[in-house]
Amino acid sequence: MADHIAVMLDLKHHIEQAGEDIPDIHVARAMIISLPKTQTWDVVKITLFEVTELTSEIVSSKLLQEANRQTHEKASETALVASNKKGKGCGRGAG
Repeated sequence: MADHIAVMLDLKHHIEQAGEDIPDIHVARAMIISLPKTQTWDVVKITLFEVTELTSEIVSSKLLQEANRQTHEKASETALVASNKKGKGCGRGAG
């Protein structure tokens, strides 16, 4: 997600370097609509579009928070699965 945000902000920078003015609200909205089309990200999109003062900084922060939450959640699930697999082999032997 950090790479995605960096690409969007870099694009804004290139447009501005070319002499064009691009309102920050357009960059913020572009970040939102370019998110993956999944239920999780759709919920994030809805909450972001409800923000009264939408800026690319606010959107960037929210997207990074959500990406970190998802990464942490997946890591926890992976650890739980690994723990369960390890525990199945333990115990009394077949006898």
